Amino acid sequence: MPYFSANSWILPALGTLALGGAIYFYYAPAAPDGARKTVAASKSTPATFGVSISSEASAPASPRPSRPDDALAARVSEALPSEFPDLLREIGAVTDPKRRLALARILIKRWGQRSPNTLRDLLKRLPNSPDAELIPLIAEAADNPLRIPADLIYPLAATQIAHDPERGAKWAVGFLAEDNGELACYEVVGAYGKIDPQAALALISHLPEKNRSIALGHIAAMSDFKNPSAGLAFIESMDPADQVRYAQAFFRAWVNNDPSAAAATLATFKLPGEGQLPVNEVAEALTHGEGPQKALDWANTLPTGEQRGEAVASIYSAWGRSAPLEALRDCAEKYPETPELAAAIFQRALTLRNTGEMIHAIKQIADPRLQGHATEGLVSQILQFDPPAAVRNRLAEFPEGPSRDTAMRLVAEREKATANATPDR
Repeated sequence: MPYFSANSWILPALGTLALGGAIYFYYAPAAPDGARKTVAASKSTPATFGVSISSEASAPASPRPSRPDDALAARVSEALPSEFPDLLREIGAVTDPKRRLALARILIKRWGQRSPNTLRDLLKRLPNSPDAELIPLIAEAADNPLRIPADLIYPLAATQIAHDPERGAKWAVGFLAEDNGELACYEVVGAYGKIDPQAALALISHLPEKNRSIALGHIAAMSDFKNPSAGLAFIESMDPADQVRYAQAFFRAWVNNDPSAAAATLATFKLPGEGQLPVNEVAEALTHGEGPQKALDWANTLPTGEQRGEAVASIYSAWGRSAPLEALRDCAEKYPETPELAAAIFQRALTLRNTGEMIHAIKQIADPRLQGHATEGLVSQILQFDPPAAVRNRLAEFPEGPSRDTAMRLVAEREKATANATPDR
């Protein structure tokens, strides 16, 4: 959308007069030799950004000539997007810091409004260009989030991090503290963590408590899993509370990159206090990545008790999604004292099959006790999404005995809970 409509030519003219007048009266009048300069000099130097602007004819002398910056201010207010890169370079050469920042703020705001994609492209190129010194000026000019679209906050912060990690991350965290572009800033913190995790952690320590876990998760997600020992050493250097949060995020990200290595390390890694690692997520990822039997072998390396039980249940649950009867037979053979695992298997299996298929599978189970537990998992899952009538209308399809009894009990409990929750009319 154009900055001004085609018919409202008076607005840019008035804006230019006002801006030029403000600059004129703010500074002393120019000397006679300060006649308006041309930008021919910029033609002799190739534009770093790959966009050139044409030179202007010299203005005739006048009794009270304008300063060169008056002309630059006018061009900033009237320029087309194709001229923005070269104008930024000219603004960066202005020696007076107040004038330089004022002009940069006008340009960056117009740029973000009229051509955000070219600004985003520029931000990506700047760190490795000869004009990288302009990065702090852009950041300072955009210090008000209203000057640039929210989706430009992250590339601008990332550009600063590539140029000056500490300054760039602090800039991003400043936006985060004001709840502006939170997700983008979390990602920036993660990128900073890849460069300097200790420094990133120090910044995170100043964030509100509600934001720290997500920010830690982004650092973990950016970790170099080709060298996970560095990440583990980083965890051990943290305060106990941060160790727990970061380790959980770290293992979740690691298991998606290398489930076997993450699972092997989790089996021996200790957290302070009562901190718990995401055993169930690692177990499920290992099941999908290495197969259920290898996952069960790994689960048996965990300490006996709650942690091992969670891992085994997660493995059979994940296995049940693809082969519920096979998983149930294996479970009945290896863990006959834990028939309730059948509930976990059939609860997840419903995600890939319809209700009729799962009731038919329950009929194939010979052990009535396992039938009852499998029915409990299936019906509990159905009742999470459908009304009790969806099961009551199919009660006759469940095998007689523990299976049908379980289905009837769960339906009655849900109907009672629904009735109690419905206010009297």
